[in-house]
Amino acid sequence: MLTVFSLLAIAALINGTGAIWMAMIERVPLHWLYAHSRFRKPLAWALPALTLLWGLMQPAFPWALIGPLLLMALGVLLTYRMHQSVAFRAVDFPARADAAALPLSDRMEIAVVEHGGVTRAYALDHLIHHHIINDASATGSSR
Repeated sequence: MLTVFSLLAIAALINGTGAIWMAMIERVPLHWLYAHSRFRKPLAWALPALTLLWGLMQPAFPWALIGPLLLMALGVLLTYRMHQSVAFRAVDFPARADAAALPLSDRMEIAVVEHGGVTRAYALDHLIHHHIINDASATGSSR
């Protein structure tokens, strides 16, 4: 029975890190990532809770469950700490930098975005790491 709970502990770790690795593997369909975002927290809590409940229902608590329960607890922690919203924090109001002080070179590729009559340029070297342009002023909205 310990093997089953060890496999469930591994499943808890895969679930806990799924938001990151699923987003990084191009072949993973996007609807899987959406489904994972809906079910990751209930699954993260259900696995250790049901395992603990099973252990408490036994005549004597099986102390061998401590290892899988600790891994499942780690899975719960990873579920909350390794999610895109936590791992890739948005900068809502970045400070304006002086254009001369920016680390730009003549060989850099630039993405030019025009939206709502406003044109912005972003260095691809910076966008490659973040994949997000979070520029409220580029949309013409004011905050």
